[in-house]
Amino acid sequence: MISEHFGAPIPINSDEPIPHDLICSICMSLPSDVPVVTPCQHLFCNDCLREALSRQQLCPVDRCPVDRRQVSTLGEGTLIKRIWGSVKVKCANHVHGCAWTGPVADYKSHAESCIHDQQRSNALIQPRIDEIQEELRQTKQLNTDLIQKLSRAKKLLEQKDQKLNTLNTSIAERDPKALGLFHGSYDFGRNDVVRLSQLISARLENKPLYIDSNKIFNCVQACFRDWEAGYRDNPQYYYVDMKMLLATCNASTWFTDNQKERIRIMLRELD
Repeated sequence: MISEHFGAPIPINSDEPIPHDLICSICMSLPSDVPVVTPCQHLFCNDCLREALSRQQLCPVDRCPVDRRQVSTLGEGTLIKRIWGSVKVKCANHVHGCAWTGPVADYKSHAESCIHDQQRSNALIQPRIDEIQEELRQTKQLNTDLIQKLSRAKKLLEQKDQKLNTLNTSIAERDPKALGLFHGSYDFGRNDVVRLSQLISARLENKPLYIDSNKIFNCVQACFRDWEAGYRDNPQYYYVDMKMLLATCNASTWFTDNQKERIRIMLRELD
């Protein structure tokens, strides 16, 4: 069966016109498939007659009653079928470039494979077009989502960088080396008690890795022993400075538990 949208065959001009009896009285075209004949011997396209009989069971030409079971195709070898089958036609898509010509009996086979059938071509490629358009839509949506995620990620990264820069600046500003409180040696004596207090308080809970807390503790003990010795050359307010140093040490996280206990003993002895 030829698709409904495919055009009827077009007879090629010849010296003799197509017999009227070969023309379907409903569509007024040469049947493209084997014609059917009513009991009253009228010829029609199979599709045309089937549709007509579905509305009323009368012959469209003489209005004689016709039952669908009484309709027959042209018999093989009959003269009228040979005449119909030999009519030369060209494709309905010749305006689209189809150069096929041949007997009408071969038209059905050609119509099913005509590459110039625009509607068939569109019907074949439309699902793929729809699929590509859906893929494109999904790709665009994914691209939009990725751009939004990237934007949010960049914003978060900028915020983290800003916080990190602020933290680094804060650490740098409080770094004992930057503050001139530590020069790599551990020569803190009784004239350096204030500087030693400032060194520890600058990073009270975050001792720099390059500072040895055990050596700092030894310096604190040495300063305390100088206070105990009561040297006459001890700096003015040495007691006050020493108490501030020990209180700072006790509040820090620089020392071990045993060292902390010794610091608290020294604080009590100051009192």
